[in-house]
Amino acid sequence: MTTEPNLPDSSHADLLAKLRLIPILTDICDDYLEWLIAHGTEGRLRAGEYLARAGEPAKQMLFLLEGAFEARPAQGAPEGPTFLIEAPRISGALPFSRMKSFPMDTRALRPMHFLALDTAHFPAMYQALPDLIPRLVGILTDRVREAERQNTQHEKLAALGKLSAGLAHELNNPAAAARQAASSARQLFGCYQELLDDYAAATFTATDLQTIRHLEQRSAENLATTQVLDSLARADREDKLSTWLEAEGIEKPWMYSPNLADAGWTLETLKAETANLSPGLLPLVLDRLVGGIELLQALNRIQTSTQRMGELVSAMKDYSFMDRASITEFDLNHSLATTLTLFGFRFKRGIQLETSYDPNLPMVCANGGQLNQVWTNLIDNALDAIDDAHSGTGNGRLIVTTRQEVDGVLVTFEDNGPGIPSHIAARIFDPFFTTKPQGEGTGLGLDMVYRIIQQHHGDVRFESVPGRTCFLVRLPLKQPTAAELAQAS
Repeated sequence: MTTEPNLPDSSHADLLAKLRLIPILTDICDDYLEWLIAHGTEGRLRAGEYLARAGEPAKQMLFLLEGAFEARPAQGAPEGPTFLIEAPRISGALPFSRMKSFPMDTRALRPMHFLALDTAHFPAMYQALPDLIPRLVGILTDRVREAERQNTQHEKLAALGKLSAGLAHELNNPAAAARQAASSARQLFGCYQELLDDYAAATFTATDLQTIRHLEQRSAENLATTQVLDSLARADREDKLSTWLEAEGIEKPWMYSPNLADAGWTLETLKAETANLSPGLLPLVLDRLVGGIELLQALNRIQTSTQRMGELVSAMKDYSFMDRASITEFDLNHSLATTLTLFGFRFKRGIQLETSYDPNLPMVCANGGQLNQVWTNLIDNALDAIDDAHSGTGNGRLIVTTRQEVDGVLVTFEDNGPGIPSHIAARIFDPFFTTKPQGEGTGLGLDMVYRIIQQHHGDVRFESVPGRTCFLVRLPLKQPTAAELAQAS
């Protein structure tokens, strides 16, 4: 900590007046304030000067009289919340605090004036100022609660950021496909119009027109129902079609056969359907037929891509429970399905997802947004564990199930990750405890899960052995009323 040496100390009366502005000191006796002034050290900082760097010992309690300072993660450290402390307030090392060093870089945002009390004076303070100690403990409690709230918010934002990145990736692919398909459709439509002009100049019999319409109708039906062929079967079908087309005098038959194969045409069916065409019309008919197939394929890609984007947007809306009351009846199976949809990009890495939802599961009365946070944390933790054990092998597996019990529901999340070691099992739900590497977790995910389930009068626990971990969440169908809670207590 540095102080400004060129600024004069305040008068004794000025220090007393400024200390009185601190909320817990407004009604304290003058003797207590005199003791603090006698044992404290007055200090000042210019805006931008550091009060302390991350890792430096925390050896002083600060009575902030003027100005403000900011605590934020040091450069190069993992991201985390930022805290703003403004006068009049008490900060720094507090009695009974376990903080031994500053966890973040702390510097003045505005010119600061403070009184610093060294922690070496704490034992004497406990004896001299006994009425002040409970108030300082209250400040410590409030600070821990605020830090937990800030970290919880940061954890939520980090989870949302991870989901947003995955969602952006998921939306980007169908959006790019839709753009490409729309561009292809415009080009094909122009070619199709030119082809129709060529037809207008030709003479067709009624049989020819009927054959052409039938070919187009059957192609459209085949595109909607034909199953995707494996590479060998598709190559064999294309080769047979190309050989026949070349024998019929069609130039560049390899440009026609892939589209005809996509539309479900085989050598046998195409020969049979075009057998009654007038001589010389086959090239023109194939041009029209293949052009129509390409146009239908482009339109199908647009429909599929935009439908996928709609599903993802709908899943995000359901996930956040927009425009819904805090406590409401909702479909728990649907809640799990939409949350899993948002993790689709994770499952594409080779993790198998198995779901077993009870089709007769009744509606559950709860805060849907909060429960989605529970599902998010449990799924995210399970996928991280699976990645640790099976990254790149394709052997990872997550099983999500729901089942009705007597007067509630059971939701389970089972993974085949490495398991939870027995020596840390008792601390899994503790706040700030994490097994992830530094910078990859705040240790608040499972604490949040535990608190939300407790708020819903449910239960969460886990079973774990090497190679298998299962989290079990039990929720009541209805939330108890205030009268019922009072009676139970």
